[in-house]
Amino acid sequence: DLDEEIYVRGPPGFRQQEGDTWFLQKSLYGLKQSGLMWYLCLTDKLNSMGFIKSKTDECMFRKRSNNA
Repeated sequence: DLDEEIYVRGPPGFRQQEGDTWFLQKSLYGLKQSGLMWYLCLTDKLNSMGFIKSKTDECMFRKRSNNA
């Protein structure tokens, strides 16, 4: 979910009233916040699956297995 209120206009060609705006409840492709929101969502999911974030590279995750 977004941390701030963001309002957007509809795309060109979309029928709407003049001045109508939409309130975004979730991140949308093209927003400057989208990359961070995706990273936070992915990190949360990987952590719940037992992956650990690397101390040297925060975009790399590892998971140890007893099988290998």
